[in-house]
Amino acid sequence: MSTMHPDASWGPLAGSARDAALAVLLHGPISRGELAQRLDLTPGTVTRLTRPLIDGGLLVARGKRRTPAAGRPFEPLDIAADSRHFAGVKITATAVYAVVTDLRARPLGAATRAMGSTAPESVAELVAATVRAAAEAAGGPELAAAGVGLGGNVTGDPGHVYATFLGWADVAIAPMIAELLGVPTVATNDVAALVRAAQWFGMARDLDSFAMLTVGAGVGYGCVIHGEPVEPRVELARVSHLPIDPLGPLCDEGHRGCATALLAETSIRRQLSGALGRDVGYDEALDLAAAGQPAARAVISASARALGTLAGYAAVLTGCEHVMLSGEGVRIAEVAPDDVHAGIRSVLHGDADAIDLRIEHAPFEEWARGAAVRAIQTYVLGEGAHAPLG
Repeated sequence: MSTMHPDASWGPLAGSARDAALAVLLHGPISRGELAQRLDLTPGTVTRLTRPLIDGGLLVARGKRRTPAAGRPFEPLDIAADSRHFAGVKITATAVYAVVTDLRARPLGAATRAMGSTAPESVAELVAATVRAAAEAAGGPELAAAGVGLGGNVTGDPGHVYATFLGWADVAIAPMIAELLGVPTVATNDVAALVRAAQWFGMARDLDSFAMLTVGAGVGYGCVIHGEPVEPRVELARVSHLPIDPLGPLCDEGHRGCATALLAETSIRRQLSGALGRDVGYDEALDLAAAGQPAARAVISASARALGTLAGYAAVLTGCEHVMLSGEGVRIAEVAPDDVHAGIRSVLHGDADAIDLRIEHAPFEEWARGAAVRAIQTYVLGEGAHAPLG
């Protein structure tokens, strides 16, 4: 059953109405007076802006309260979180992960399906089936929009996806999924979506600026400067193959000692499997390193130092004192924290302030939630959604 407000007619929003809705989404419940201060508007203007959003079911008044000082009653505004539901999807080389969330990106249901064919049409059908399963697990709400995140470049409108791990070049996957689901759909780089989720609803919501590094199957990077995400639009902006150690191992593309060669799961497995003469899984590699096994310790130590070096460069080049480490491979930083900090110190000037390093474990469902946040951003802010045809 849908929980959509019967008179809901908002979105996509624009201008001051969009700014007001976003402020309430991120900071609500919030009084009209505080909202006016945040938006630098008069209280009367805020009342005029929010009235149609209340009538449309996007905002709700939470009942009269009184200020502690003057005792004057006021009605705080909040987002009607159950008024819309969104799907978020994370596509990996082996599976599709989907979540269904409310308007504050709180997961209500999830589903996972194994990847078969990587042909775009097959992946689109698999995504639609996984989303439907997640919606069923959430109780069957109607969806307002969907977001699909994957590792690769997404450019143009509709999103043209370049994803090497799927063998895709210039694939417009969002329109295919939109047609199957019947809702607006936006494709996004998965790291960019994870950064936005951390900024809006996660451990970075109190930060004006921060950088994020992700490690796992690959190496990703994103940052927010003065509240605005900096989303690279060209392949040159990738950190995956930045050189770190000129004496390090080779990656699959022949780069010696690059970020991928030192940090990607497959690279770590290959190095340790070669050293031990047997196949070693990623989690086992970390377990062995934590137990002090010499070969594993050497591999993970080099990886952790590389991660710290990247964190140091991220802080220096962006001016961000806050650096977040995330992704399914972030356990490296917990197994070898001293090596991470050694890498940071190798970059920072001796008089530089220490980096505020934050670690966030992000299972694939959390990446999918990031894509749902991107759908919320698109639907509320009106940025680049692709609607179904017809």
